Amino acid sequence: MMSKLQNAFPNGQFASHPVCVSPAFLRFELGGDFENGSEERIRQSVLRASTLYEEIFSATDRITLLVDDFSLSPGESLTEKPADTLSTLIKGYPSSYVMNDCECCISPPTRRLFERAPHEIQHKEIILCIANSEQGRLPRICADVHFMDLERGVAFRMYDDRGCLVLFSSKKLMSDYEDWHTAWRVPEINWEATEDVESNS
Repeated sequence: MMSKLQNAFPNGQFASHPVCVSPAFLRFELGGDFENGSEERIRQSVLRASTLYEEIFSATDRITLLVDDFSLSPGESLTEKPADTLSTLIKGYPSSYVMNDCECCISPPTRRLFERAPHEIQHKEIILCIANSEQGRLPRICADVHFMDLERGVAFRMYDDRGCLVLFSSKKLMSDYEDWHTAWRVPEINWEATEDVESNS
């Protein structure tokens, strides 16, 4: 399945952390200006992320999930500790995993790569868990999750209540989404231009 993933996203960096599925992506603001930790912030984050997810995968038959799980230490299994929240939100969540080759982490996460039908994924509950992850709330998960449509070359990753990325296999495909939810979009920083300004100041 990894070869299928690499074919779908040929520019992906899968040994990095977090995984960079593609350099072509749109970033969306979720929590906005609501107070950190507030119910309003969590509610808006979940609503916006769920809207984006559902529009992306509305016509998808199979969703590929790439999960980097930080809740397990090497050698542990799901049966040796209380059930992980994520494992209860995806039907047939695999117990087996592979060690991540990422060299940038002191304790690399364990990795799972698998496919499920959309109805087998409780995406709204997973999105809520991710929104809670930096807020000290429950339920939450300790994992980085990419949801992907490999046939279309589109992926979704929510990193916390602040925002999410929608990634594309090419800039050409990304251009089809140029006018999509522009009010939620976060403009990307031109780091090269920023460095030039700082060096001349």
